[in-house]
Amino acid sequence: MGSNFDKIRKQQLWKEKNLASTNIPPKVALNEKLKDYCEENYRLNFEYYNHNCCELCKVQRFKPLIEGLKIITKSNRDTIKIRDIIENSGDYKNLFIGLPPDADLEEIDFSEVGRITFFRIDNYFCLVTILAKHRRKK
Repeated sequence: MGSNFDKIRKQQLWKEKNLASTNIPPKVALNEKLKDYCEENYRLNFEYYNHNCCELCKVQRFKPLIEGLKIITKSNRDTIKIRDIIENSGDYKNLFIGLPPDADLEEIDFSEVGRITFFRIDNYFCLVTILAKHRRKK
């Protein structure tokens, strides 16, 4: 029994070792059923929230803000409406402090509240800050 298990384990280890060195066949890589992202609704994540840039104290109406967050949690990558991608420059540069280097910062404009800046990882909607007004680019 033990030797049979050892054979199977060795085969499995060999396959795992050699899998990293093989190419994925194009017909598999281009399969239309495969997605680059998770289709579930977003989950809010505050791990990267930037308290130094937060303008939450300037928000006049909190009910629309809560409704905006509710809309986000009922959305996914296909249904959410994004306003802009934020570049790491000008008045926006300090929003990138503490973020992963590959984070693509975006914003949603809720007219009654302000702007929510965030980046996405799978189905996590990572809030970076809430801004009361638009920042000018330099």
